[in-house]
Amino acid sequence: MLSEWLKTMLSAGFGAGVTAVVTALSWRAQRQIQDRLAGRSRRADYLRGQIEHLYGPLAFLVESSECLIKTNDSILRAYTENASGRADSEKRDGAIDTANRYVGLVVENNKEAMKVLRTGWGWLDHEDIPDAAQYLTDVHRHTVEFAEGHKLPLDFYIEELCPSGPGTPSFIRPRFIERIRTALVRKQNELGGLAGAKGSV
Repeated sequence: MLSEWLKTMLSAGFGAGVTAVVTALSWRAQRQIQDRLAGRSRRADYLRGQIEHLYGPLAFLVESSECLIKTNDSILRAYTENASGRADSEKRDGAIDTANRYVGLVVENNKEAMKVLRTGWGWLDHEDIPDAAQYLTDVHRHTVEFAEGHKLPLDFYIEELCPSGPGTPSFIRPRFIERIRTALVRKQNELGGLAGAKGSV
Protein backbone atom coordinates (compact mmCIF):
# COMPACT_ATOMS: atom_id res chain seq x y z
CA MET A 1 0.00 0.00 0.00
CA LEU A 2 2.78 2.42 0.94
CA SER A 3 4.73 1.63 -2.21
CA GLU A 4 1.64 2.33 -4.36
CA TRP A 5 1.13 5.65 -2.62
CA LEU A 6 4.83 6.51 -3.13
CA LYS A 7 4.61 5.63 -6.83
CA THR A 8 1.54 7.81 -7.22
CA MET A 9 3.20 10.75 -5.49
CA LEU A 10 6.40 10.41 -7.52
CA SER A 11 4.41 10.14 -10.72
CA ALA A 12 2.38 13.23 -9.85
CA GLY A 13 5.56 15.14 -8.95
CA PHE A 14 7.23 14.13 -12.19
CA GLY A 15 4.16 15.17 -14.18
CA ALA A 16 4.09 18.58 -12.46
CA GLY A 17 7.80 19.00 -13.16
CA VAL A 18 7.33 18.18 -16.84
CA THR A 19 4.39 20.58 -17.01
CA ALA A 20 6.51 23.31 -15.43
CA VAL A 21 9.36 22.72 -17.89
CA VAL A 22 7.02 22.68 -20.88
CA THR A 23 5.34 25.86 -19.64
CA ALA A 24 8.72 27.58 -19.21
CA LEU A 25 9.85 26.52 -22.69
CA SER A 26 6.56 27.66 -24.16
CA TRP A 27 6.86 31.05 -22.43
CA ARG A 28 10.44 31.44 -23.70
CA ALA A 29 9.39 30.61 -27.27
CA GLN A 30 6.53 33.11 -27.06
CA ARG A 31 8.90 35.74 -25.71
CA GLN A 32 11.34 35.14 -28.60
CA ILE A 33 8.51 35.45 -31.11
CA GLN A 34 7.32 38.67 -29.49
CA ASP A 35 10.87 40.07 -29.51
CA ARG A 36 11.29 39.23 -33.19
CA LEU A 37 7.97 40.82 -34.10
CA ALA A 38 8.81 43.91 -32.04
CA GLY A 39 12.18 44.15 -33.79
CA ARG A 40 10.51 43.92 -37.18
CA SER A 41 7.99 46.54 -36.17
CA ARG A 42 10.76 48.93 -35.06
CA ARG A 43 12.66 48.34 -38.30
CA ALA A 44 9.52 48.95 -40.36
CA ASP A 45 8.86 52.21 -38.49
CA TYR A 46 12.45 53.32 -39.10
CA LEU A 47 12.25 52.52 -42.81
CA ARG A 48 8.96 54.43 -43.10
CA GLY A 49 10.64 57.42 -41.45
CA GLN A 50 13.60 57.26 -43.84
CA ILE A 51 11.32 57.02 -46.87
CA GLU A 52 8.95 59.75 -45.72
CA HIS A 53 11.47 62.27 -44.39
CA LEU A 54 14.46 61.79 -46.69
CA TYR A 55 14.75 59.19 -49.42
CA GLY A 56 11.26 59.66 -50.93
CA PRO A 57 11.35 63.47 -51.33
CA LEU A 58 15.02 63.39 -52.34
CA ALA A 59 14.41 60.70 -54.97
CA PHE A 60 11.60 62.78 -56.47
CA LEU A 61 13.89 65.81 -56.81
CA VAL A 62 16.93 63.98 -58.21
CA GLU A 63 14.80 62.02 -60.71
CA SER A 64 13.23 65.30 -61.82
CA SER A 65 16.68 66.88 -62.20
CA GLU A 66 17.95 63.96 -64.27
CA CYS A 67 14.99 64.35 -66.67
CA LEU A 68 15.56 68.11 -66.90
CA ILE A 69 19.27 67.68 -67.66
CA LYS A 70 18.45 65.13 -70.37
CA THR A 71 15.94 67.58 -71.87
CA ASN A 72 18.55 70.36 -71.82
CA ASP A 73 21.12 68.09 -73.49
CA SER A 74 18.60 67.00 -76.10
CA ILE A 75 17.75 70.59 -77.05
CA LEU A 76 21.42 71.59 -77.30
CA ARG A 77 22.25 68.47 -79.31
CA ALA A 78 19.37 69.15 -81.73
CA TYR A 79 20.50 72.78 -82.02
CA THR A 80 24.06 71.71 -82.82
CA GLU A 81 22.89 69.25 -85.47
CA ASN A 82 20.36 71.62 -87.06
CA ALA A 83 22.21 74.04 -89.36
CA SER A 84 19.05 75.93 -90.40
CA GLY A 85 18.14 76.52 -86.76
CA ARG A 86 21.60 77.91 -86.04
CA ALA A 87 21.35 80.28 -89.00
CA ASP A 88 18.11 81.78 -87.67
CA SER A 89 19.20 83.93 -84.72
CA GLU A 90 15.68 84.11 -83.28
CA LYS A 91 15.34 80.33 -83.28
CA ARG A 92 18.85 79.99 -81.90
CA ASP A 93 18.26 82.35 -79.00
CA GLY A 94 14.89 80.76 -78.25
CA ALA A 95 16.36 77.24 -78.18
CA ILE A 96 19.23 78.26 -75.90
CA ASP A 97 16.90 80.19 -73.59
CA THR A 98 14.61 77.17 -73.30
CA ALA A 99 17.54 74.84 -72.62
CA ASN A 100 18.82 77.22 -69.95
CA ARG A 101 15.39 77.35 -68.33
CA TYR A 102 15.52 73.59 -67.77
CA VAL A 103 18.89 73.99 -66.09
CA GLY A 104 17.29 76.73 -63.97
CA LEU A 105 14.71 74.19 -62.81
CA VAL A 106 17.55 71.88 -61.79
CA VAL A 107 18.92 74.72 -59.66
CA GLU A 108 15.48 75.11 -58.05
CA ASN A 109 15.37 71.35 -57.36
CA ASN A 110 18.81 71.60 -55.78
CA LYS A 111 17.56 74.29 -53.39
CA GLU A 112 14.67 72.06 -52.36
CA ALA A 113 16.96 69.04 -52.03
CA MET A 114 19.23 71.05 -49.71
CA LYS A 115 16.23 71.69 -47.45
CA VAL A 116 15.36 67.99 -47.45
CA LEU A 117 18.95 67.06 -46.57
CA ARG A 118 19.19 69.74 -43.89
CA THR A 119 16.10 68.53 -42.05
CA GLY A 120 16.49 64.82 -42.82
CA TRP A 121 20.25 64.30 -42.49
CA GLY A 122 19.79 62.09 -39.44
CA TRP A 123 17.84 59.58 -41.57
CA LEU A 124 20.72 59.20 -44.03
CA ASP A 125 22.43 55.80 -44.18
CA HIS A 126 26.11 55.96 -43.27
CA GLU A 127 27.24 54.65 -46.66
CA ASP A 128 25.33 57.44 -48.47
CA ILE A 129 27.08 60.28 -46.60
CA PRO A 130 30.13 60.72 -48.92
CA ASP A 131 28.00 61.12 -52.08
CA ALA A 132 25.55 63.40 -50.25
CA ALA A 133 28.46 65.52 -49.00
CA GLN A 134 29.84 65.79 -52.55
CA TYR A 135 26.39 66.88 -53.73
CA LEU A 136 26.25 69.57 -51.03
CA THR A 137 29.70 70.80 -52.04
CA ASP A 138 28.70 71.01 -55.72
CA VAL A 139 25.53 72.95 -54.90
CA HIS A 140 27.43 75.40 -52.67
CA ARG A 141 30.13 75.85 -55.30
CA HIS A 142 27.54 76.65 -57.98
CA THR A 143 26.00 79.23 -55.68
CA VAL A 144 29.29 80.90 -54.73
CA GLU A 145 31.24 80.64 -57.97
CA PHE A 146 28.49 81.13 -60.55
CA ALA A 147 25.30 82.56 -59.04
CA GLU A 148 27.25 85.00 -56.83
CA GLY A 149 29.96 85.56 -59.46
CA HIS A 150 33.03 84.50 -57.44
CA LYS A 151 34.53 82.48 -60.27
CA LEU A 152 37.95 80.92 -59.90
CA PRO A 153 40.67 81.29 -62.54
CA LEU A 154 39.80 79.14 -65.56
CA ASP A 155 42.68 76.70 -65.09
CA PHE A 156 41.38 75.83 -61.58
CA TYR A 157 38.47 74.08 -63.30
CA ILE A 158 40.64 72.04 -65.69
CA GLU A 159 42.32 69.06 -64.07
CA GLU A 160 45.00 68.77 -66.77
CA LEU A 161 46.09 72.37 -66.15
CA CYS A 162 45.66 72.33 -62.36
CA PRO A 163 45.65 68.80 -60.86
CA SER A 164 45.28 70.16 -57.32
CA GLY A 165 42.37 72.44 -58.26
CA PRO A 166 38.76 71.76 -57.26
CA GLY A 167 37.65 70.94 -60.82
CA THR A 168 34.25 71.79 -62.28
CA PRO A 169 31.24 71.45 -59.98
CA SER A 170 28.35 69.36 -61.26
CA PHE A 171 24.71 70.42 -61.08
CA ILE A 172 24.04 66.89 -59.86
CA ARG A 173 26.29 63.87 -60.34
CA PRO A 174 24.82 60.72 -61.93
CA ARG A 175 26.38 58.69 -59.10
CA PHE A 176 24.31 60.60 -56.51
CA ILE A 177 21.10 60.16 -58.51
CA GLU A 178 21.71 56.42 -58.83
CA ARG A 179 22.60 56.05 -55.14
CA ILE A 180 19.38 57.73 -53.96
CA ARG A 181 17.28 55.85 -56.51
CA THR A 182 18.77 52.49 -55.47
CA ALA A 183 18.48 53.24 -51.75
CA LEU A 184 14.79 54.13 -52.06
CA VAL A 185 13.95 50.95 -53.98
CA ARG A 186 15.92 48.84 -51.49
CA LYS A 187 14.09 50.39 -48.54
CA GLN A 188 10.68 50.03 -50.21
CA ASN A 189 11.39 46.36 -50.91
CA GLU A 190 12.57 45.71 -47.35
CA LEU A 191 9.55 47.49 -45.91
CA GLY A 192 7.25 45.48 -48.17
CA GLY A 193 8.89 42.28 -46.99
CA LEU A 194 8.49 43.23 -43.34
CA ALA A 195 4.86 44.18 -43.85
CA GLY A 196 4.20 40.89 -45.67
CA ALA A 197 5.90 38.88 -42.92
CA LYS A 198 4.03 40.40 -39.97
CA GLY A 199 2.38 37.17 -39.03
CA SER A 200 5.43 34.96 -39.52
CA VAL A 201 8.76 34.59 -37.79
